[in-house]
Amino acid sequence: MQNIFEQALNLQEPWYIKTLDFDYYKKKLTIEIDFRKGSKFDYLLENGEIKQGTVHDTVNKKWKHLNFFEHECVLKARIPRVRKQDNKVEVIKTPWEGKMYNKALQEKVPTLNLKWDMNHIRKTN
Repeated sequence: MQNIFEQALNLQEPWYIKTLDFDYYKKKLTIEIDFRKGSKFDYLLENGEIKQGTVHDTVNKKWKHLNFFEHECVLKARIPRVRKQDNKVEVIKTPWEGKMYNKALQEKVPTLNLKWDMNHIRKTN
């Protein structure tokens, strides 16, 4: 099941789905995303050059995703902070962050917009 959601979210190494929690009665799907131990992440230098940094520590974030059918969908992840070559520490931007933004949410949580390939949806009647 996790593989389907990894494909739908277009997660690529080192990212993967750690857990899926589907609560039918609360009408909520929670997807926990993580990254593999020892991973390095890109960051930008002031001159626009891309470098890779090692993980210094992590911060926990969550995003409200578009509903999964009638169920609320939330993404949770620990996001790496990398140590840059100037010794400063910076939170990386995840591949799924900032795709959509729902200003109506009080917490101002960024949301995602999955792009469905209509060629894969077939008429069943």
